Amino acid sequence: MKDFGVDFRADSEIDKNRLEDESVTQPCMYGFYAMQLAEARNELDVAKSNLEATIARRSAYYYNNPVDGIKTTADGMKVMVGNDTEIQEAQDVVDKKQAVVNVLYAQVNTVEQRKGCLDNLVKLSLARYYNESETDTSGQTRLKETMKR
Repeated sequence: MKDFGVDFRADSEIDKNRLEDESVTQPCMYGFYAMQLAEARNELDVAKSNLEATIARRSAYYYNNPVDGIKTTADGMKVMVGNDTEIQEAQDVVDKKQAVVNVLYAQVNTVEQRKGCLDNLVKLSLARYYNESETDTSGQTRLKETMKR
């Protein structure tokens, strides 16, 4: 069984000479990348929840312990919270998780496009199989008999 996720470019390529094998691995590949996307979305949700909790906790701290020279008005709270390194670190985690989700979303879409291309290649291969022509000994071209009555 092929290992997915090592080289996405290699995963997305189709070997036209091995359409049957490619058709068998397609669902496994889709499942792999869809599962990766689902896990990344869950991690993003956790990171967003942590960010919200950090903002709430740090806002309460600044409300009860205002920074010298800054009033505890809405604008003052925005300044204090916006400059908080703990909140900035939590936001960085959210941003990184979002970037991973975006890449995996694109990869899942590519695998879906790959499936469509694979289906079309199979159809073309079958059409070519049923419409092949061959040359007989006299040099005349005739359609190959493909369907026996």
